[in-house]
Amino acid sequence: MKSLLVIDGYNFIFNYFNNKAIRGDELEMLRGKLIDDLVQYRHNSGFDIIIVFDSNKSSEKGRHSSKIGGVEVIFSGKTKNADSVIEELAHSKEGYDKKFIVTSDNIQQTVVFKENIYRKSCREFCIELNNQKREVR
Repeated sequence: MKSLLVIDGYNFIFNYFNNKAIRGDELEMLRGKLIDDLVQYRHNSGFDIIIVFDSNKSSEKGRHSSKIGGVEVIFSGKTKNADSVIEELAHSKEGYDKKFIVTSDNIQQTVVFKENIYRKSCREFCIELNNQKREVR
């Protein structure tokens, strides 16, 4: 059984690190830390993982992505926000028995809900991620 986890990056960061007043330089560091945690989570869970970040304030016009430790990292580009990229991925990625969308955005949770697409709040996934990190230690 193959499962996909798609995470709303900045939405998750502000919940996971429990700080609404994160500065720009801290944000980059926290983004890296989250990606490291997700690489470990992927290794232990077997999930395919995609994390999507808004980049509408970036100089990059189009969407761009890279793989870090098997985790696909997508920046939305100037013309789209992370929510629209997540919706697109949720409905277009084939070959998965289950797809989990991690966000605490209520509208996003409603839009993506469909057969074999499940919602997880940031809080719920934070608990899951932290539990797995404790088990690994």
